[in-house]
This record gives sequence, C-alpha cells and structure tokens, in this order.
Amino acid sequence: MNFFNLNFLHNLINVLIAALGALLLSSGCVASATGAFDCSQSWIDAGITTWIITGLAGLKVVLNVLRDGVFGLWKVQPPVVDKPITK
Repeated sequence: MNFFNLNFLHNLINVLIAALGALLLSSGCVASATGAFDCSQSWIDAGITTWIITGLAGLKVVLNVLRDGVFGLWKVQPPVVDKPITK
C-alpha cells in the first residue's frame, strides 16, 4: 500500500503548520491588549517562521491546482467511505 500520496502530503503540511504556530506561541509570542501579535520576548524569529508557514500554505494550494486544476479549488470533495464504491 502506498502511504505517500497527496493526501498524506497535505496532512503532513498541516502538521508542520500547526507545529510552527505552536512553537511560536510556546517561544514567548503573546497577543497584546490591542490584539497585535507580540514576539519581542520570543527566541524564534517570528518573521521567518511566518514566511515558512505562508510558504507551506501556498504549497498546499499549488498541490491542489496541480492535482485538480484551478477550478478544482471549488470542486466538492467526495465523502470518505470505508469501502470503495463499486458500479
């Protein structure tokens, strides 16, 4: 069984995005009273991490376009089923 497919890659990218966000929060970034995200006490460069997160999210869009085409971004996805649909 091939576990490395686009769905796996999407899920891996989701985990990386979540992990980087959690790393920012755990490194000392806080939401200020004005609602701004303050990372002045963080030991991680928030700018670089934000660019990485943005790049990963952009990669997910590119993968979707390569797989389904531009109009596939609006395509309704089929439901997940336990057994393959047979005709």
